Amino acid sequence: MKMNLSRNLKDAILCLALLISAAVPFAASAQSEVNKAQTNAPSAQKMEAKEPAGQKTEAKTSSEQKTEAKDSTQKKEITLVLDGKISRGEFIFEGNTIRFIKGYPDPMPANITVDGKHWKDLSKPFVLDYTPDFAKAGILEKNGKMRFSTNAMEECFSLRIVSISPESMLETFRVRLPLKNQLPYKNLADNIPPPPSTVAPDFLLSDGDYYDELHKRQTKIWNDCIKERKIILEGVFNGHGAFIFEGNTIRYKHRGGKQPYNVNINGRGWASLTEPFKLDFQIETEHPEIIQTDGTNPVKLTQIDDKRFELFFSDPEHSSPTHSSCYTVTITPRNSAKNL
Repeated sequence: MKMNLSRNLKDAILCLALLISAAVPFAASAQSEVNKAQTNAPSAQKMEAKEPAGQKTEAKTSSEQKTEAKDSTQKKEITLVLDGKISRGEFIFEGNTIRFIKGYPDPMPANITVDGKHWKDLSKPFVLDYTPDFAKAGILEKNGKMRFSTNAMEECFSLRIVSISPESMLETFRVRLPLKNQLPYKNLADNIPPPPSTVAPDFLLSDGDYYDELHKRQTKIWNDCIKERKIILEGVFNGHGAFIFEGNTIRYKHRGGKQPYNVNINGRGWASLTEPFKLDFQIETEHPEIIQTDGTNPVKLTQIDDKRFELFFSDPEHSSPTHSSCYTVTITPRNSAKNL
């Protein structure tokens, strides 16, 4: 009896052990699934949380792109400020350059600047870093005792300036011109060509063909002087100085008083007296002759050697009804001077 009881007890314990061993893997597996679900749940929550943020970022980027696109279509207007001293002349805008044409025999402009940059040699084009919208250009602001007129076309733009001074004197001027990406102005001052004139186009600059004739005239003077090896020196002198002639160049040496201004050689302006003026021929230096046709004080010619000579000017007085500080001197080879 005891043996049967003991055996039954052992069988019961064995069955219980088997049940426990079978339940442990299942519980472990179930717990593993629960842990995995718990582990994955925050990741899913994070992904769900990230999706709105990602959508928000994309919306912000799209808005920024629209703003940039709007800015690119509304480019900033470019204006140009031109100032200095002038008697009469025309500024012509073509391509990305500005050219100047002087009214003959008017003095050369002085201290011309473009957006604050000094235009040193007006015989050479001033180069811009952009090409203007010529047809929309005009005068936005203007200052000075001048007459301003413009002519705006598809391929070029011109600005004519004439001093209203009774004499051909340099007057200060300043203009501001909208040249690119212009705002929608209803009207730009003086943005019309001047009407034709039958009275005196040379003085009013109202004839569109005047500058073509002027250019032809200046070219003829230059070419005639080359053929005759002649030098015509013009300018205003209120001081003391010498022009030295050697080879094919003319140099200026200042010796007191005011600097000469409005100096022209054979019809062409000498922009900077600190640099030599070059001719297209060798100067007759052995036997030069001078003929003075304007200016109160006599001009002195001094032969330095057979390769150099100088013209000395001395006139500290200003022009008046009885005194002229404007000089014109013609220099020729001796034989040619007799034929003039």
